[in-house]
Amino acid sequence: MKAAAVFAMHSEHRRKYRAQGEPSLSRKGTADMRLLIALILPWLTFFTIGRPIAGIICLILQITLIGWLPATIWAVYAVSQYNTDRKIEKALGQRN
Repeated sequence: MKAAAVFAMHSEHRRKYRAQGEPSLSRKGTADMRLLIALILPWLTFFTIGRPIAGIICLILQITLIGWLPATIWAVYAVSQYNTDRKIEKALGQRN
């Protein structure tokens, strides 16, 4: 009986959280996963956000050991810009 009450309370909290316009946990998890990929495999990040040409350029940059740090910084910046663009699109979509 107690588990059912906890589940109901969790479901209600989740509904309130989504009603406030906060990102769902799955979208937040995706953003976190992209950031992790940006730190480990920077070139792969660009393919996940739909920029394959930049991904190839980043892979060429990453092949050299010296280029790893700039490639990682570039990938983290690209993920940040991608997330910002998604938030702006969502805000404009709600406005219309």
